[in-house]
Amino acid sequence: MVSQKRYYIITDGTRYVRQNIKHRYEAVSNFTMADTYDSTAIAKNVWRNSLSRSMQKDFYVARVEDGEIVKVESSTTTYRNKPNPHAIACDRELCPEALQWINRVSGLANVTKEAKQRYDELNKQLSETQQAIADLNHYIEFNAVNAATGYKLTAALHKLFVRRRNIKDEMLVVEIICECEPDGGSNITKLIRSINGMQHRKYEPRVLSSLFEDGTINIDSL
Repeated sequence: MVSQKRYYIITDGTRYVRQNIKHRYEAVSNFTMADTYDSTAIAKNVWRNSLSRSMQKDFYVARVEDGEIVKVESSTTTYRNKPNPHAIACDRELCPEALQWINRVSGLANVTKEAKQRYDELNKQLSETQQAIADLNHYIEFNAVNAATGYKLTAALHKLFVRRRNIKDEMLVVEIICECEPDGGSNITKLIRSINGMQHRKYEPRVLSSLFEDGTINIDSL
């Protein structure tokens, strides 16, 4: 490894990429054996064009200053398959209840135990919410409702759908925390990347693509 103060490496937080004597890229556990790059562009080019897909999923480009990783470079933290043309972008901030866990990541010593307890609570809330949604769906199925009642039922369903989504969001964050061993900075870095990635998910319509594309729906086709 060269001795310049600032350079770039490819890492997954605990392992580092180097090119061996057979000109193949491999992961090593020794930080001093990592290949270093003068610019982020060069490192990203290696990551994008020389690493296998399985390595791209785990490894990313990071900037090193004075022997310490100080920044994870964007666009190499998640491998992206060919985009689905019907996928619906869902970029949005997580609900406040989910975001609070991100703000507490730095104090993971006692958070894991609390997160496990919270997960059980959320699981119960999710079950109750899904049961309420089922009740409303069955009421709509079994009854011919007028416009006023239909509006109230739709508003109630929307409220429950939002609640269910917020519960699921928080459960995903809590689950990531429960699975993360709070024994080092590298795991905390992975945790933060995983959580931040949740804000850029996509929903792929199962059968009602036209509803999401232009707002049209053929009720007779359902």
